[in-house]
Amino acid sequence: MKKFTLYLLLLCAVCVFPMAAYSQKTGATGKALELMSQGRFKDAIAALDKAVEKNQDLFAVYKLRGSLKRMTGDFEGALADFSAAIEQKADDGEVYEQRAMMRVYTRREPAMILADLDAAISYGRKHEKVYSLRGMVRSMLRDFDGAISDYETAIGMRPDFAGAYLGLSGVYAMKRDEAKSAEVLENFIAMIENSDSKPEAVKGEVVATSGANQLPAISGKKDVFMEGSVIIKGTTATGATSSSDGSPNFDGNDSAFKLEQKKNTAAAYSSLAAIYHRRKDYEKASMLVEKGLALDPQDISGLQTRGKIRTDLGNYTAAVSDFDTAIKLMPNDPMAYLSRGIAKMLAGSGADAQKDFDKFLQLFPNGKPMLDSEIQKAKEKLEKQ
Repeated sequence: MKKFTLYLLLLCAVCVFPMAAYSQKTGATGKALELMSQGRFKDAIAALDKAVEKNQDLFAVYKLRGSLKRMTGDFEGALADFSAAIEQKADDGEVYEQRAMMRVYTRREPAMILADLDAAISYGRKHEKVYSLRGMVRSMLRDFDGAISDYETAIGMRPDFAGAYLGLSGVYAMKRDEAKSAEVLENFIAMIENSDSKPEAVKGEVVATSGANQLPAISGKKDVFMEGSVIIKGTTATGATSSSDGSPNFDGNDSAFKLEQKKNTAAAYSSLAAIYHRRKDYEKASMLVEKGLALDPQDISGLQTRGKIRTDLGNYTAAVSDFDTAIKLMPNDPMAYLSRGIAKMLAGSGADAQKDFDKFLQLFPNGKPMLDSEIQKAKEKLEKQ
């Protein structure tokens, strides 16, 4: 479930907007795009502010300014601009899609997000990412049949779409159908391993980011962490197009999609590894998690799963190292502290373990029953050693 939620938010988050020049109706948007291509996002927004003051081509201006604000992490501002764009032109599916994502980022009501995604599809945005995002919202609302339908539609449109397989597997996990959840991931991994092009390791240096943002799951039951917008060094705009009205389409470029595919493929390996770990098939779990981490060494769930495997096998030093790395990447994930504390406890470092248990409860105040259960299991294991 945790892996599923992290993926779903990652689906919304990892997006690099194209920075090529487009044919424009106005000098304002053209100037803004020129500044944008130079990395001068604030100056580009200022140029668009002036266009708004002059009441010039407001739809294109709001649409572009909303995308720029999203890139700089101003999600509330982006949400306002996309809403303003819709007031100017109510039949642009892309703007509804963008507003739906901003509503996810800013914790709006799921019904509002669903309404935007429905509108996006009805106005022509019938692509795999929209269906996958709608599947995410439906699954969190426990509309499992609707979510499964959306994920299967996304896979039908793009059979190698890693994110949709992760989402579909997650829905079955929420339905407590672990066998079906595993089957979805097994099928995806078999497909990519038998394809002519093997999955490549994640490469690319993050050179700019809006920073980590604490967001709740759509159900509002727990917090997860995600990146707002990232720019990866070496990604370039390809296949850029313009809307019929001359305003730019911000679908993300090919390099960004490939990066997302690689990260989600790594996540598929680690998700399946977690299932085999729960089954205590450590050989299969270890093989899968190593493949996932070879693709993405910073896959947090993969690091935690490998840490748990190593803990169960008695390799406590290596396990603590995995949890250390996971915590550096995501310092506010309570489960990493719990798992590291158990590994330290089993290794005989009780005082250090207690610090991790205290941090776990600080981040997850309702986690005392879980903590007590895990500590009791660890004590029983120590008695058998």
